[in-house]
Amino acid sequence: MNLSTSPLLRRQGWARFVNRDIVVRLATCVHSQTAGIGRWGRQTCIFLLCALFLFPAGCMRNEPRADLVIINGAEPESLDPAIITGQPDLRVVSAIFEGLTRLDPKTSAPIPSLAERWDISPDSRTYTFHLRPNLVWSTGEPITADDVVYSWIRALNPATASDYAGQLFYLKNGEEFNAGTIKDPSLVGVHAVDRDTVRVDLKNPTAFFSICARSQRWRWCRIRPLRNMATAGSWPSRCR
Repeated sequence: MNLSTSPLLRRQGWARFVNRDIVVRLATCVHSQTAGIGRWGRQTCIFLLCALFLFPAGCMRNEPRADLVIINGAEPESLDPAIITGQPDLRVVSAIFEGLTRLDPKTSAPIPSLAERWDISPDSRTYTFHLRPNLVWSTGEPITADDVVYSWIRALNPATASDYAGQLFYLKNGEEFNAGTIKDPSLVGVHAVDRDTVRVDLKNPTAFFSICARSQRWRWCRIRPLRNMATAGSWPSRCR
């Protein structure tokens, strides 16, 4: 009796719940005529086998198998990109938020995301990001350059208490604003030139800045009113 290859076990996915070696050993125990364990030993094995089969049955859902299953581990502590710290949070935020850029899945080079293109000044201190014209929030409202500025300033704001605000210290006056030595957010090196253009001024040339622009800390979490709700977070929908 080979329980490890039983069609029933394969069909019901028992491998997720039952250690295959334990099942095989117990089955051998039950069917062995020379094990010398006696009547009570065989009855104990039968009881354990029944328990292994019946216990998971009460936990299983009768539904089609999903096309994609992601084991995220612990529950996320937050879905606010400005304050998340753990890997479970980062994985979910990466799935539902977009940055100005994203990484090419083959080369890991920065490629367009919310920004369709960007320009770099000759001294490599100023980056100008041009947003896609068709970007919208989950509420249907357009995403604008002001939303980008708001999100970055919010992450730097000491009141937000972001553990990873340092990822924005490459910006001119970013560290000073976070430390509270500068109070005026307009002095921080991120500005909305117009509705679809974001200008970023850096302290120093930073060759990997276009990669930084896809970081979770640089994604958007704007607080917006929704119908029948006082406030609620919204997120960018995928580019259309």
